[in-house]
Amino acid sequence: MTAIDPTARVADGAAIGPQATIGPYCVIGPNVVIGEGCTLVAHVHVTGHTSIGPRTKIYPFTPPGTPPRSVSIAVARRGSRSAPVAISASTSP
Repeated sequence: MTAIDPTARVADGAAIGPQATIGPYCVIGPNVVIGEGCTLVAHVHVTGHTSIGPRTKIYPFTPPGTPPRSVSIAVARRGSRSAPVAISASTSP
């Protein structure tokens, strides 16, 4: 049996598989497919054309299907050349 918390919001057009658990304050967009037995713990925002495979567990504040909020590139100088040493993407505001 699928369980959807009353505080979660699931858009029309979203497909929620059997035995899925949608936790508190989760937001599911209209073009999203949540597979069988998936668990969205709490505060998960899934948007875009996103499919989540069966029995996947997604933890709070994870935004699958959304672009990163910030991307940074660190550059180190080596003589006259520049070389990227770290590339990271963050979903933190």
